[in-house]
Amino acid sequence: MLAEFTGDVAVGDLLNAGLLLVAGAALYLESRRARVAANREVYQRLELASIDFFRFGASNIETIRPLWETGRTAPPKGTAEHIVYMDYVCQILNLFEMAVRFRVEGIMPPPVFASWVQWFFDVCSAPGFASIWVNARDNYILELRTILNEGVRLVSENPDDLAAAEEEFKAFLCERFKCKDLATLCKPADCQEKTANGTRPSDSDSDIAVAWRRDESEIPELAWLFTDNVDGSYISAGELRCGRTDPDGSWAPDLAEVIEQEIRAQRSDDAHSLGPNRTVVARKDGHLIGIAIVAYHAEARIPYAIVEDLVVAHYARHGGVGSRILEWIEEQALREGLVHLHAECAVGNKDAQMFFAARGFVARSTVRVKSLAVAASVEQSTA
Repeated sequence: MLAEFTGDVAVGDLLNAGLLLVAGAALYLESRRARVAANREVYQRLELASIDFFRFGASNIETIRPLWETGRTAPPKGTAEHIVYMDYVCQILNLFEMAVRFRVEGIMPPPVFASWVQWFFDVCSAPGFASIWVNARDNYILELRTILNEGVRLVSENPDDLAAAEEEFKAFLCERFKCKDLATLCKPADCQEKTANGTRPSDSDSDIAVAWRRDESEIPELAWLFTDNVDGSYISAGELRCGRTDPDGSWAPDLAEVIEQEIRAQRSDDAHSLGPNRTVVARKDGHLIGIAIVAYHAEARIPYAIVEDLVVAHYARHGGVGSRILEWIEEQALREGLVHLHAECAVGNKDAQMFFAARGFVARSTVRVKSLAVAASVEQSTA
């Protein structure tokens, strides 16, 4: 029985922490105004959840030893011990993801987030963590993956000098959040000088930086942003045509690699030129928050372009990011003499349809697709 080796109270602590995570997620999904009103409650709940995990660890030393001690092996798969062990690690990662989301969103105050940084590094340096992270990281948002990937890398490269690895990790986070030291770990707007009237600059879509992608090094990050922020409702005829899906119409398991290859193929021999297929990058405070892929057909009798993809990070939606990207694309298209701008949406992607309709896009046709592989399979089974 589960309670026989974990203890009833300890399991209750773990379940309570999970419930707190659910509560935090529900708050996150509320309107921006409601989230702002609940800021203090959100990060206080997050802190309470972290306390529950510390209690669980203190009550279940033997269960968690494989994570924290060298030479310990994880419980065999298929056992109750293994389930509890993996739940323990994954719940920690869920807490980390919430903390990062709340920090990027501006819900968690900088000093509170800074207090989590030590826990981030402690987990990255835990002997049993790297092997778990390799298989679990694809389940978490890009920003958390970036942070923990760097922590694991630094630990692996400095196994005999964890103090140096820790300092590099903290310096990386300060650079990531554009702050001078850990004590002021925050978004750039929080670090700026006050204006003449004593207030800080407003947080608006004018702070969103949009540009054509020209840097080769950011391609993997762009591919992961795409895969992290689309679901099955996004799949349209375009995804079927360009090989982003399996024959059954679901996302291909190597979607990130497919997107990365697509973006890399856009670059011409001239590193400063823009070919017919182009990628748009949107950042806010240095953080990647949106991507669009645009196909130019400037040589057509009536020049046009197609917005083949427009993806905004989940935590940055409903803040004008998509509108700013689309406005920028339209400005570029007009500047280059294009006449029409097209956009394709999946039939089930109602949000995207409403988004484009509200910005002057009119439905002109319907694309219908027949899966020949599925049809052949049905015929064979009934023959």
